[in-house]
Amino acid sequence: MARTDPTQRIRRAAVMLLLLAYLPFRAMAIEEPPHQVVQQLNGAEVRQYAPYVVAEVALQGSAEQTGNDAFRMELE
Repeated sequence: MARTDPTQRIRRAAVMLLLLAYLPFRAMAIEEPPHQVVQQLNGAEVRQYAPYVVAEVALQGSAEQTGNDAFRMELE
């Protein structure tokens, strides 16, 4: 596996950090995956995460109407 430039690694980690900071506003609960702190910046951490998969389902209707419907969908 080719080694990446340190600047590129920091950029990737920063993008991942921004995405993970946004996720709590899109989901009610999410487990935090294991990470490595790459750098400390004025009280913020730059973290490196291993790749992982995220799934999202959009349903029409109110939260009361859709309830657990998103979790009942069958895989094809």
